Amino acid sequence: MDTPSSTDSGASTVVSNTPSGGETVATPPSTSSKPARNASWGGVVGILLIVAVIILGAFYTWGERIAVQEAQRVTTDQSEQIP
Repeated sequence: MDTPSSTDSGASTVVSNTPSGGETVATPPSTSSKPARNASWGGVVGILLIVAVIILGAFYTWGERIAVQEAQRVTTDQSEQIP
């Protein structure tokens, strides 16, 4: 069975007995709060980068469409001026 024991620093260590040989194994306390915070920032930064690339792509496509429409308008205006 697992029995928690505390040390002088206040951190807990879990000691477990294995049924095969009665050996005890000490495992250090879990510090899962720090990696979770770093992982959440990584996800946020990744999402922001993806959104930024999508926005830049939309502006590029919009600019190309405006350029094509402007070129068609200029071509149409020039053809109407020739008698």
